[in-house]
Amino acid sequence: MKNKVRIFVVEDEEIVALDLQATLRDLGYGVAGHTGDAEKAVRLVSDTRPDLVLMDINLKNRYDGIHAARQIRADANIPVIFVTAYDDESTIVQAQVTEPYGYLLKPFNSREIHICIQMALFHHTMQRERERMRAELQAALLKSDVPLGIITVCASCRKARDKDGQWVELETFLENHTRLRFSHGCCSACEDDFYRTPLTGPSI
Repeated sequence: MKNKVRIFVVEDEEIVALDLQATLRDLGYGVAGHTGDAEKAVRLVSDTRPDLVLMDINLKNRYDGIHAARQIRADANIPVIFVTAYDDESTIVQAQVTEPYGYLLKPFNSREIHICIQMALFHHTMQRERERMRAELQAALLKSDVPLGIITVCASCRKARDKDGQWVELETFLENHTRLRFSHGCCSACEDDFYRTPLTGPSI
């Protein structure tokens, strides 16, 4: 998997950017591209569609890495890991708004980069899988006759209020609004209660 992962680097310090790209290649990752400009980063990430972005926060041009990460998340839903020398509370709070997949403090070593990337990719994969399953479930519910929304049920008699305001047995309501059909039996607990309860008749 590792040699198939392509990573885009956003870093305006050329020496740091070159070192980071070399580290990524040594770890077996592919480098999808590099820029030190936040606006270009948004455009290039959209064009190259990498698997992940390593984003410096403090860029020298008009916009910072937080602005770029926000745009990338909105436009491409590609995971971003912030790579920065800043760990002050204000920067962290601003970065949190973009919901990054990681936060690496400079200086860092190759093992830290590798672990952070792998965790981010796993988290992003699981997130997409949950979204896919949620969409499939919603589509299945829309195709079925199961009512969506809130059913008003009497707390005392357990009847349900129909769309015309009539109170009907819950089973009747579900049979009228879904494909459910009911048969009746006796659970083990009720069966035990029934047979163990002594029959009583009128006193003589």
